[in-house]
Amino acid sequence: MAVEEQTILPQFVSSSVQVVRNIVLYVLYVIKLYVIGAIALICQLLEKSAPVRGKHCLPSQSSRTAIVTGGACGIGFHISKQLASLGATVVIACRHKAEADDAIAKIKEDCHNANVVFMQLDLASFKSVRDFAAKFLSTKWPLHILINNAGIMLAPFGETEDGFERHVQVNHLSHALLTSLLKKKMESSAPEGGAARVVNVSSVVHHVASFDPKTFEEKQPHDWSYSPHNAYAASKLAILLYTYALSRRLAEDGSKVTVNAVHPGIVNTGLYHNVHWSISCLMDILKELFFMSPEQAGLSVVYVATSPDLEETSGCYFSNCQKVGSSTLSKLPSLQEDVYTKTCQMLGKKSN
Repeated sequence: MAVEEQTILPQFVSSSVQVVRNIVLYVLYVIKLYVIGAIALICQLLEKSAPVRGKHCLPSQSSRTAIVTGGACGIGFHISKQLASLGATVVIACRHKAEADDAIAKIKEDCHNANVVFMQLDLASFKSVRDFAAKFLSTKWPLHILINNAGIMLAPFGETEDGFERHVQVNHLSHALLTSLLKKKMESSAPEGGAARVVNVSSVVHHVASFDPKTFEEKQPHDWSYSPHNAYAASKLAILLYTYALSRRLAEDGSKVTVNAVHPGIVNTGLYHNVHWSISCLMDILKELFFMSPEQAGLSVVYVATSPDLEETSGCYFSNCQKVGSSTLSKLPSLQEDVYTKTCQMLGKKSN
């Protein structure tokens, strides 16, 4: 009995220490995310700013085609609407036809000649991504702008049908797959003397992400060791790291496609429905009083997608229509390459 006690006690202590450690890390991830969000909001308010500095620089997009993932609601709806108002043919890529039909009707109320269509896309399914790309390519339409906007935030633990944690697949992996499937079409569509543009929507929360590409594809247990706050932040860091690495490869290949990332702002959207109940009421008040509107945030993204000033710009990170610095971690070439390689492995394609 004494021997059993000597064996069981250290195991119990070790297990208890691990649980406490996981709880502490979970709380730290929560604190870090809301602190960086508060800092970004204060900076946003001090700028007194809708991103109007880019508004008058946006040229006509007639004869151009754009895809907007998540283009039926939130920021995505206003991106779709703004591109349509500039004359672009806009493909709204989202899961629900009814939601897209409603968005298209609203866009056409204000832009009677808008050319906006729906194509189904579920970013939680690689099969859906491939089916969407095949359907789009079958139309023989050109593709000048790809805006990888859709995403989830602070969702409870869950795996996709492909076996990946939801934030990493929906926010990053599926967009990387979509970009790779449409790259050749974008290269052939690039205007004379210009480039087709990929815009990846990241976030300022990438600054607080704890991230290790070695565990990028590991199964995540549904307990205190899983943090939806860090999962969200890590997915946004992965987007940025992948953007930088992809930009280098496009430049080395002489591709006529550019890729940039955007922090759209601290925005009043429906993404906050997963915040903890203890702060949800406060969040609702803050959203109405201080957050940027989805329309303003959409303009920041459309600026990067269309401004003549950015015709040759690639591999940059933007906020409020300006190039800004990203985190020290995101600037590590070795980590960028690791994430690019790991992403390609997870998508089942070569990393070149």
